Amino acid sequence: MRHTRGTKSALGSSGAYARDARLGVCFNEARHTILIFFLNNIV
Repeated sequence: MRHTRGTKSALGSSGAYARDARLGVCFNEARHTILIFFLNNIV
């Protein structure tokens, strides 16, 4: 029982890490798009 709980917590932490990484990528993409949008508006 303790072993399954340990693997479950490890899975949860890796899942949270993957979610954070995905969020970071999305934020980077959004920032890039906004930057291009502003540059196009200026020009």
